[in-house]
Amino acid sequence: MAMDGCEDDVEETDKQEKKKYLFLKDDKPDTDEQVLKFSKKLFQDAAVVGKSVSCDPTTNLASVVSSTKESGGGGTIDYPCSFVDLQSFIPLEQLGADVRVNDIWGWTHNETGIEYAIIGLDSGTAFVQLQDPVNPIIIGILPTNTTNSKWRDIKVYNNHAFIVSEAIDHGLQVFDLMLLTTTHNNTEERNDSDELFVFNQTAHLDTFGDSHNIAINEESGYAYAVGSDFCDGGLIIIDISDPVNPSYVNCVSAYGYVHDVQCVTYDGPSDDYVGREVCFCSNKAFGLFILDLTDKQNPELISRFFINRQMKIHQGWLTEDSKYFLIDDEKNEGFCTDRWRFAPKFFAELFCKTTTIVADVSDLKKPFLAGVYRGSSSSSDHNLFIKGNEVYETNYREGLRILDVSQIDSYDEEPQVQIGSILGDVFSWLMSSVSISGEKRQIMEEIAFFDIYPPDDCSERGAGSWSNYPYFDSGIVVVSAITQGLYVLKPDLEAAYKARKEREGEEV
Repeated sequence: MAMDGCEDDVEETDKQEKKKYLFLKDDKPDTDEQVLKFSKKLFQDAAVVGKSVSCDPTTNLASVVSSTKESGGGGTIDYPCSFVDLQSFIPLEQLGADVRVNDIWGWTHNETGIEYAIIGLDSGTAFVQLQDPVNPIIIGILPTNTTNSKWRDIKVYNNHAFIVSEAIDHGLQVFDLMLLTTTHNNTEERNDSDELFVFNQTAHLDTFGDSHNIAINEESGYAYAVGSDFCDGGLIIIDISDPVNPSYVNCVSAYGYVHDVQCVTYDGPSDDYVGREVCFCSNKAFGLFILDLTDKQNPELISRFFINRQMKIHQGWLTEDSKYFLIDDEKNEGFCTDRWRFAPKFFAELFCKTTTIVADVSDLKKPFLAGVYRGSSSSSDHNLFIKGNEVYETNYREGLRILDVSQIDSYDEEPQVQIGSILGDVFSWLMSSVSISGEKRQIMEEIAFFDIYPPDDCSERGAGSWSNYPYFDSGIVVVSAITQGLYVLKPDLEAAYKARKEREGEEV
């Protein structure tokens, strides 16, 4: 079964069509090693600094000239896009990474308003000043606390970055972000050399070693490290009210391995929990666990959301009204290519597309499936964040996708059954096909995108976008690209919504 040019039996004409975006004539890379070599050859000589690249509305491409020395000459990388411009691109080698990058977050200086990208590297963490997003400045790096790792995660609280990694014995690194402002004056000279400024960590907590992820509730002053060998992969609660003196509080392991989590001081429609600290735990195949962690020593399970055993609840985020929790199902795309390899192609079109699950959590005690969004390719989704009425998804080889969720509040029918296995797949597809308010529209709709990995949109997860940070007041979005580096993007949402109205014949 061929999907999106991702299988070996794709027609040769399809292969050539897919390669129209590329200067290189290499065959599409398949293994992690080939992807790394391919990315280095294609992207490392294609830095974009000093001049932004607009997304051409007639071709839906942003074209970047690459010197690509190793391939024997210059060429053009054409990034598919829609209403998102490329401000700049910094290759991973310039950031100080050895082989790859991973997570990304942001920080804004509360006095100057200057914005900074904080990007995880296999070898540490890099800090990039974005006062002029077309001319970003690499301030320096904080080395890993122990060894290199593919996984690193960063969050920010009270002008400090809190960093975890799956590197052995890494623990929690704390870094005072105000130090970035004191080193700024010497950055231009330093960036012209072969070496980056190397920072020391401000503080460290060694209660645990490895950790896959970290979340912070900025209102309560608590951090939650998850996915660690310590605490059986559960929630490690840390008091960070004094950032330079983080202290271990408790371990919550009763609900299994937690891959990612969002913890908030609840202000949604479930009156019983307003003002309480509620955590939404993405526990992969075990579902979404909703916990009350107001009393850190006595956690309470509020409910569990579960669709089927083929799901992999990788990560998710609350809508701003706290009525819905949107979930990345990282497993279904690759699962489809394996399980349904010999099924008719129409089956893949129905079931094996990028999937975002919408859970109605307006009643925290009774979450249910409100709908499913299916994307246009089989690219696996990874991390999503919500700002206003937009969802910013980073879907590995499909890049940054921006979805409109303004019509998400149109369902009023609650499913009354627990869904299992294949029935769950069928039900999910049926839910995704329901019309909203009489319109032929999915529960969400893509309005803009920037494909940072043009070679393909396959379900493999070794390349493409890892994560994004959309919360800068300037409107720029920073994206970490695993085998490429840092992309600084600028969506034009006003133009995107205007174009949609024109397509639908509405008055502008």
